[in-house]
Amino acid sequence: MYSISRKVDIPSKIGDLELLILLTSCICHDLDHPGYNNIYQINAKTELAIRYNDISPLENHHCSVAFRILENEECNIFKSFSSDEFKQIREGIIRCILATDMARHNEILTNFKEIIPVFDASDKSHVNLVS
Repeated sequence: MYSISRKVDIPSKIGDLELLILLTSCICHDLDHPGYNNIYQINAKTELAIRYNDISPLENHHCSVAFRILENEECNIFKSFSSDEFKQIREGIIRCILATDMARHNEILTNFKEIIPVFDASDKSHVNLVS
């Protein structure tokens, strides 16, 4: 993702915080993946499916694991940020990781294609589609 973001010059289109969110999300998006997809999780009524009420169980789990790791003092790369900045980071990472659920792929891709021709870096809804 780092190489792609540089190749298409994403850093000039979004802020530093959004770039941090994007890159951190890429690293964390499959943490502790059990090897079975959401459809299996839901049909098999696994612990993850039950815990997350059949709503993107894997992606919710990846988010949970990421933030449990980041709670550790030696792993908390966000400790120098203000609580407002951390709230924005957390919301962004959750949004990005939940967007990796393939059940949402067509919806997200359609929205992305509609926004690209009129992309406005000052419009948070536009930035949220690329970060």
